[in-house]
Amino acid sequence: MRPVAVEGPPHGLTDHTGGAYSVVNKMERNSVQRNFSAKRNDPMPPPGADISMPASAIDADAFDPAAAGWKPRGNSSFSSLVGPLWARREGESWAYGFLAGPQHTNAHGIVHGGMLVTLADNALGLVVHEASGGQSAVTMQLNTHFLSAAHPGEFVEARGEVMRRGRSVMFVRGTLMAGGRMVLAADGIWKLLGPR
Repeated sequence: MRPVAVEGPPHGLTDHTGGAYSVVNKMERNSVQRNFSAKRNDPMPPPGADISMPASAIDADAFDPAAAGWKPRGNSSFSSLVGPLWARREGESWAYGFLAGPQHTNAHGIVHGGMLVTLADNALGLVVHEASGGQSAVTMQLNTHFLSAAHPGEFVEARGEVMRRGRSVMFVRGTLMAGGRMVLAADGIWKLLGPR
């Protein structure tokens, strides 16, 4: 089976990212072709297999967010399942993050992409909340580009910014970093909600 090459944005969307779609898709296409053509030496575990990492796999001297000025963020019911999530004021903006642990990994032993997207969605939503003066908002669209793997024991940090604000929507973008590497880039649109 040969992967389909996509040179432009998906579903005919306008590329407002300055060409990031074509660069990322070329990288993804090359990666997919390598993965399909190479024999796997690390077969996926069977369904139901125990893929958890032993606690000893995480460095005992792991990053301590509290010692670095991060504060635990009040978590929603969902966020408490994937966190704890952390926040730190940086000038006029905020940074958000989580300490990757064994519970955040996939079958390959790296941080699951869903966890990275969860952090991106939370962080960008909080950027919108701050920029709108505390107005409630919901995610309408979130585009993500996975650029590098994050590993257990690393602290993954998210930062974002508002690109444009309309009457009822806000356009934002941000990045996730781990160990000095950019692991994810994201952009999206949030719907500003009226008073409840």
